[in-house]
Amino acid sequence: MTDNTEAWGTEAQVREYTGKITDAQFGYDERFGGGQKLLLLLDIETDAGYVRHDIITTGDGWTTTDKGATAVYEGDKPKTQFGKGSNMGKFVDAVMAIDGALDVLSKRGAPTDAATWQGLTFYWEEFPYTFKDRDTGLDVQRTRMLPTQLIGGTNGSVGTIPEVEGMTAVIFTQLKAIAKRAIDHDDFVDQAFNEINMDDKQAVGVYVLDAGNWSF
Repeated sequence: MTDNTEAWGTEAQVREYTGKITDAQFGYDERFGGGQKLLLLLDIETDAGYVRHDIITTGDGWTTTDKGATAVYEGDKPKTQFGKGSNMGKFVDAVMAIDGALDVLSKRGAPTDAATWQGLTFYWEEFPYTFKDRDTGLDVQRTRMLPTQLIGGTNGSVGTIPEVEGMTAVIFTQLKAIAKRAIDHDDFVDQAFNEINMDDKQAVGVYVLDAGNWSF
């Protein structure tokens, strides 16, 4: 008879890891504010061999008008920075606290551009926090993973951006998101030309039309 004694145990959950952001986009999830609260959705490939799907709330008043490529504020007063008390604000502040990170990331784009985050590798650590439950008024303790070191992906690229006139990191990220959900190349072309104004981006349009540049 096989002895399975060693199988009847558990492993401690990993509370820190090195992880590369392989996909980043703004979007919604029914579990958060009934699907009305804008979120930063991250796929993080960890050195432990699994992919984390992190969800970061942006705060009230934020939305996306370009299928998740950027976040824009539609509140009463215009602003371009996330609130310090929001989860997104805490994420941005954690990154800014990393020595040299601001100089690198500011050249990639703004925190409101999903493309800014894609391709970056951080060392992530767990931090506890407390919030007040809106229904009960009681303090609730949770933990969140935040970056503490910037390790790689600092060359400003989101994957490899094609050397095409008019192609930016934001547009390329948007095209990749469209390609990810498209059924085939024809469907991809229809969605791309519907969602992105190609009037002044002829070279980008030609790149989109070339099926050899995309996989489905």
